[in-house]
Amino acid sequence: MTVIRDDVDTTRIVGVAFAGAFFVAAFILFVQAWFYSIQRDDDARKGTKPLSVQQYEARQAEKLTTYGWVNRDQQKVRIPIESAKKAVLSQLHK
Repeated sequence: MTVIRDDVDTTRIVGVAFAGAFFVAAFILFVQAWFYSIQRDDDARKGTKPLSVQQYEARQAEKLTTYGWVNRDQQKVRIPIESAKKAVLSQLHK
């Protein structure tokens, strides 16, 4: 005599669903960890500037904050950016 089962085996379906969800979550966490590892290495590589760039930025910062000659022959001088802003604003408010 054969037994015919018309009902759905919910226990097996739930087990397969949980196993599938576990593997999907594990895969997502693995990919995310891998991505962050690559990003961290890339940020570390980009974070260090060559010495020439650091020297250039230091010179530019000095030019923005100090007085100096641009061209002595033409009597052109450089003034700090904050002083220049104040001078422009005072002329605009006259």
